[in-house]
Amino acid sequence: MSTNTDRIPAAEPNDDAFATLKAGFDRAIDVRDKWKHLFDDCYELTMPGRESFDEETPGQSRTDRIFDETAVVGVQEFASRLQAGIMPTYAEWITLEAGEDIPEDDREEVNAGLKEITHKVFETLQNSNFAQEVHESMMDLGVSTGVLLAKKGTPDEPIQWSAIPLPRVALNVGPTGAVDAIYRKHRLRLSEIKELWPGAELPDALADKAKSDPNLKFSVIEEQLRDRTKIEPTYYYRVAEESEKAILFEDTFSGIGSSPWIAYRWSKASGEVYGRGPVLNSLPAIKVLNLKVQLILENADMAIQGLWQMDDDGVVNADNVSLLPGTIVPRQPNSRGLEALENPGRLDVAQLILDEMRSNVRKALYNETLGPPEGTPMSATEVSERMAELARQIGSAFGRLQYELVVPVVQRVIYILREDGQIEIPVVNGREIRIVPNSPLSRAQVEQDLADMDRFAMTMSQLFGPQIANLFIDQEKYALTYSEKLSLDPGVIRPKPEREQLIQAMQQQMQAQQQAGVDPNAQQGPEQV
Repeated sequence: MSTNTDRIPAAEPNDDAFATLKAGFDRAIDVRDKWKHLFDDCYELTMPGRESFDEETPGQSRTDRIFDETAVVGVQEFASRLQAGIMPTYAEWITLEAGEDIPEDDREEVNAGLKEITHKVFETLQNSNFAQEVHESMMDLGVSTGVLLAKKGTPDEPIQWSAIPLPRVALNVGPTGAVDAIYRKHRLRLSEIKELWPGAELPDALADKAKSDPNLKFSVIEEQLRDRTKIEPTYYYRVAEESEKAILFEDTFSGIGSSPWIAYRWSKASGEVYGRGPVLNSLPAIKVLNLKVQLILENADMAIQGLWQMDDDGVVNADNVSLLPGTIVPRQPNSRGLEALENPGRLDVAQLILDEMRSNVRKALYNETLGPPEGTPMSATEVSERMAELARQIGSAFGRLQYELVVPVVQRVIYILREDGQIEIPVVNGREIRIVPNSPLSRAQVEQDLADMDRFAMTMSQLFGPQIANLFIDQEKYALTYSEKLSLDPGVIRPKPEREQLIQAMQQQMQAQQQAGVDPNAQQGPEQV
């Protein structure tokens, strides 16, 4: 079992603030460096266009080692499929519902109000750059860990999302194993520092240096620590400049959703900081596949160009021979001259192995669920089955993504909307209000629950008859539970007082018919209506 001995202590004020920040940053970098060689291989073989962990010139080519594009395309498809399954664009993939502390008689009214808030949350998400940024972040998740930064924006765009590449951040965990420390180091001009942190206290030395060179960039370190000693989520945020060893900006965030940073992992071993994504888990297969294709290409080149041998008789100079159409190669009489060698490789056998390895890499990236769709467009049942199969395959990773990604994203949006005064909502995801996943992957389990409910009702009716079945099944609660699991708009369900009035009117009508000697269960003809 691997353990992490560099877990962060509880966040506490310190006189030497920069030294404390730098020590925490160095610990986080040390943890990340232990993974660097693995991450480098993953990014180079699957995402050559993404930023690497080494200093590079912008636009520098990193495709020299790639000979097979299966993993490169597979990571893109993995991120797209995961986004479509958990956070589909232009769809409401969660529902806010009343929790256990809300009295049962008030839940329908509360749910109706929460439905409007849910619409507001997704209207905000859809009018922002969330869909683009979360897709990029999920590509990093395919390797290890995705990181999103959700900053408060402008009135036109309340939230500005940024997918922070894994090479730009360093993480560490707290005593619970959650990511409690996030560091980012980047180089910024003085004008950019003033724009990002308007209230920053800038040393005179920085201004003096910027006067001589306005394009001079300073090394800036951001730090966010969570204080686990507080009951309410509390985060300490600081910005420091490395050359002057100065703290430029400090702030404290309190409350659920107050943290702008969201770090989420696919899966992880106990005690480890960074996650282990499908790319990292299948890295050996990706390397072997890439090497096999490289060897096949070299073998094909030899098959096309040919291998040649000749007697070293002092007449033919091999360095001057060009094997081009129409070339005349002299040779000494009675000598064999140039002779072609037979290529020992067999491309047909190599192709069989290659097809199997490509299939294994696609399966590792969850891109062959129930096989590729072919022929006519998929039906709703087929889509549902594919999502259910994908949900079963990713297993515990789906639960971790709900906890570390879906819920924090919703909490962050609600926090910002509340700060702007656009919504009023009580505590989120506690016992008062809960966040219910409503994505295609989560609905796969819901559909199984509905099938179980249908099977139970049908079995009761077949075994004991409809009357006995009605004694056991509360039809009103059954219908409400069914509608909740289908996430129907509460507006299509009659309010409880109105239902009670209708039931009372029906009972009075049945009593009146009984007193008049009319069988209420008798079939009425057209003349009786």
